[in-house]
Parts: sequence; structure tokens; C-alpha cells
Amino acid sequence: MSANAAPSDGPGPSAGTVIEVFEEHPERGLATADVVSALPFDRDAVYEKLLELAGEGVLDRERVPGWETIWWVADAPDGLEKGEPR
Repeated sequence: MSANAAPSDGPGPSAGTVIEVFEEHPERGLATADVVSALPFDRDAVYEKLLELAGEGVLDRERVPGWETIWWVADAPDGLEKGEPR
């Protein structure tokens, strides 16, 4: 979460809100903690949205040693824009 943001008690982040975080850092994948710190939602809500987007093929992920997960926007198949559900 950013320094000014408080955890949201409402629903989790939208897909577009999460993708915007990745668009701000197109040169690299982001750890779960990086995404959580960029959004005004609690960790569980952000993690659930990351999992949902990965299940839809919008994001790819890889677990690395230390139980961290790195996420990135999946390469788009022909006919789709990067970051769109497949």
C-alpha cells in the first residue's frame, strides 16, 4: 500500500486497476508485495485478483525461492491486446 492509502473494506481491485500497476513497471515482473503496496486494498483482496487474472491468462506467474511469487502481464495471443483475458 502506498504511504497515503488505507486498506479498503469494500470489494477488491478491478482487473484494470491491477493491470495499471504492471503498466507502470513494464520492464520487469512484480512480486506480490509490490502489487499490494501499490494498491489501497488488503493483501488477500489483491492476491485473489492476481490469481483470477492468472487463471484467465491475463497474467503469468512464477514462484521463486523464499515463497515469493513474481507476476507479469502475459504475452497476448494473436488478435488480443496484451493484458486482455483470453
